[in-house]
Amino acid sequence: MVVGQAVRKHKNYDTLKDFAPISLVVRTPQVMVVNDASPFRSVKDLIAAAKAKPGTLTYATAGVAGSSHVLGSFFNIRAGIDTLHVPYKGGGPGMLDLRAGRVSYMVTSMVSAMNQVKEGRARLLAVTGAKRSPLFPDVPTLGESGFPGFETILWHGVMAPAKVPHEVVTRVNREVVKVLAMPDVQKPILAEGGAVSPSTPEEFTAFLRADVERWTKMIKQTGITLD
Repeated sequence: MVVGQAVRKHKNYDTLKDFAPISLVVRTPQVMVVNDASPFRSVKDLIAAAKAKPGTLTYATAGVAGSSHVLGSFFNIRAGIDTLHVPYKGGGPGMLDLRAGRVSYMVTSMVSAMNQVKEGRARLLAVTGAKRSPLFPDVPTLGESGFPGFETILWHGVMAPAKVPHEVVTRVNREVVKVLAMPDVQKPILAEGGAVSPSTPEEFTAFLRADVERWTKMIKQTGITLD
């Protein structure tokens, strides 16, 4: 809905015009993660190593032109470092190679990294949200790691075609908000590092516009494209 359109020059739909936002559901930060044997204990350590030997460190992502690729490339620009992107066909294969030491670090979703971190097979260097994750309160944000204002999140929401009547949007929003208030629904979301994020259609619309603007600016600076 955001990154997939921003990396394409030839678009077949408009995220901001062709859909009616109903409600946000969940927001989840991305993470920078290394394996348990890595000498890097912080983002500062990683940057120092990258500057000492430009072009030698590698980072894994779930694929070309996805949100993790954009984040990793934009981070390189902000940090002034040169590391090599290694795209995989999904986060699972990338995580396997991270654990095996075949890549230096990985940029991925919290959900993708969580089990490995909890089992002590990987270590988080930073999360990309505005605040630290309640599940990993000792892990700093990128903002706290020397990059103020550097924030990206992954999100899920409920949307409808743009021509859906307003009363339908309002009714579905009311039901979504009601469901998201249920403890049994919140529990698995929170367990995976997500933040339950019900909203009004108007709040979701404003959020979507801001997110499109944020990612579009990042993508233009990185030059990443699928066309």
